[in-house]
Amino acid sequence: MYKPLISIIIPNYNHQDYIEQRIQSVLNQSYDNKEIILLDDASSDDSPEILEKYKNHKDVKHLEINKINSGSSFIQWQKGISLAKGEWVWIAESDDYADTDFLNTLVLNIKDDIGLVYCSSKIVDDKGNDTILWGFSSMPESETYHEFKNDFISDGNSFIDRYMIKDNFIPNASGVIFRKSLIDETIFSLITNKKLLGDWLFWIDLIKKTKLAYIAQPLNYFRTHLQTVRSISEKINIQFKEYFYILDYFSYSSKKKEQAIDRLIYLYLHLSNVSKEDKRRFFKLIIKNKRLMYYYKSKINKRKNT
Repeated sequence: MYKPLISIIIPNYNHQDYIEQRIQSVLNQSYDNKEIILLDDASSDDSPEILEKYKNHKDVKHLEINKINSGSSFIQWQKGISLAKGEWVWIAESDDYADTDFLNTLVLNIKDDIGLVYCSSKIVDDKGNDTILWGFSSMPESETYHEFKNDFISDGNSFIDRYMIKDNFIPNASGVIFRKSLIDETIFSLITNKKLLGDWLFWIDLIKKTKLAYIAQPLNYFRTHLQTVRSISEKINIQFKEYFYILDYFSYSSKKKEQAIDRLIYLYLHLSNVSKEDKRRFFKLIIKNKRLMYYYKSKINKRKNT
């Protein structure tokens, strides 16, 4: 049986209320070939003291507590990946937790040509109770996208074309394991200053080189609380500002870029849960951005001529 070493990175910032449950859910994994890397980004709460309690555990190989906040969770991702000795990596966010068979189940779905495996994530509140986020009880949302009701394997580029151009269909890092060898370090220069789309770009850059496997069983618990919840309008504003990086990233493929532009226009003009006020805000922003104005006009003219 294939049992690769899994490097588990737990990047923490001010999650004293959740970090203990997170660490315990990692230590209690039925899969035993693992190493744990604990990182703290200069937390101001008591979570560094909690992390210190685990520094001598046999599975904990690194504990690093920053004295100055790095300013980006992706800088912590990069640090953890550089410390990782495992063939596979699991970024276990400090406010989430996992089923005891999470790693074992995902590893069983690894094949030679697969570089990423992920599962459905159940959304829970700060107490661990089932809850709803942006209208969803789990992610990816399977009532609209029925294929996510079942396990599947997909070519990475096909998955990008069908799903990732529309939205981030790998919505929570805590539900993912991936091959370390597939990481291109240059991706971090693109994502470290992103608030919403950094992980989206990270996954796109990774899966374009490989196949991925999806597990429909919800073995990951994605916690939503005051620090994670954004209003729909706030999410739209951030996504708008950062979506240009998605467009720029797809400059190597005119087809992919055209799909991304179509998605951007659709997102802001046609979704029923976007208010008139948010649509007006989009037009105000679009007028200020020459690049998007050019894209928008060319797409509208193209549609008029067809």
